[in-house]
Amino acid sequence: MQIHFTINTARLCLLILAGAMVSLFMPAITPAGGNATTPEGDLYAVSYAGKREVIVVGERGKIFHSLDRGKSWRQVHAQTRASLFAVAFPDDADGWICGQEGTVLHSDNAGKSWKEQQSGISEHLFAIDFFDSSNGIAAGGNGAVICTVDGGKTWKNLILDENTNIYGVVMTGEREACIAGETGRIFIININDLHAEEIRTSLYNPDMMEGQTLFSLNKKNGRIYGAGIDSIIVHSSDNGRSWVKNTAPSVAQELYGIDLSGDAGWAVGSGGNLMQSVDGGKNWQIVKVPEKITENWLMSVRIAEHQGGNIRGIIVGQNGSIYHLRGNALVGIQ
Repeated sequence: MQIHFTINTARLCLLILAGAMVSLFMPAITPAGGNATTPEGDLYAVSYAGKREVIVVGERGKIFHSLDRGKSWRQVHAQTRASLFAVAFPDDADGWICGQEGTVLHSDNAGKSWKEQQSGISEHLFAIDFFDSSNGIAAGGNGAVICTVDGGKTWKNLILDENTNIYGVVMTGEREACIAGETGRIFIININDLHAEEIRTSLYNPDMMEGQTLFSLNKKNGRIYGAGIDSIIVHSSDNGRSWVKNTAPSVAQELYGIDLSGDAGWAVGSGGNLMQSVDGGKNWQIVKVPEKITENWLMSVRIAEHQGGNIRGIIVGQNGSIYHLRGNALVGIQ
């Protein structure tokens, strides 16, 4: 099944089509200066800032911050109503968020507060990644790519292809990034001089202009992992210049997020689609979930590895859904 998009809100359309609006486990949120409540709306991305602090972002400018690995939360007011699609922390303090209409936000205190940066574009930005506190990239609708080498004080932009939305980005070095777009198109970007090279892979057929869209990229264990349409999972051992398909069940559902830590790997997607690897991403299996979870899409997963190999992680998704990973178990936090 191949899905084509012709508008720059493609990922939003995917989310609308992904499942019914049913709320599940909703963690307690304490808005700044307010009483405890429960989160409303869809959550698009999660990131750790250090080992204990967690940041979650979602629709209508919602940002949630936890000091205790997600046991309790407070809402951070960022003075924006733009939906926020991605968040990245290259270290324990500095983090960036990107979202609707070119929105870029920066935090220098582990996500406790945020300030807007000027991206210079109006296209939606679906993905962001930073190599360190200076060098980063974001990309999104209509082939828009923005790059910075000074921590977002200035952003330079380029358009790869107005007919190609970009969903996944990952920094592969201090000045180099790999990005993935619709129909499986892969590009290598030099963020300093904005040189872009399209990589020919089996994911994309240029004659038919068709391929397998990747919605998420993540670099772990010395490899880039990608996840996307029809639950495809692929990896690259050479910073995106060649790709190998991993062993995973063929499911007619999308995978929107993927992460690994050591031997543990998790991928999440539409209809509560959940896959797990216990061998460092070589092989993947479907994880059976309660029926209610299948009524929601799951958008983002992040894993934190603690002492003794004790794997913990967080998954976020539709209608304020937040789940914790405890070893091989998925736990709803109420």
